[in-house]
Amino acid sequence: GYFHVLNDLERIGDHAENFYETGEDMLEKGLEFSVDAIEEINGMKEQVLNAFSLAKQAFIELDKMILTTLANIENDIDKTNKELKAI
Repeated sequence: GYFHVLNDLERIGDHAENFYETGEDMLEKGLEFSVDAIEEINGMKEQVLNAFSLAKQAFIELDKMILTTLANIENDIDKTNKELKAI
């Protein structure tokens, strides 16, 4: 159980790093997000914060059922990230 929770925490960190790198790339290219994209990013931020909270809860409570929810949140974040990069 610990391994899965730690893996989820690592993935949350990976998402944060990906956002940072995307922002750096945009700054270098002089690009800005649209208002709609900013709203989507804020939604993703909330998902990441939720995932972190759930991962912490799963770790403390050793609740394997939460892992399924975390996997679904990760898939949603990945999908939105790909959509934003395609724009």
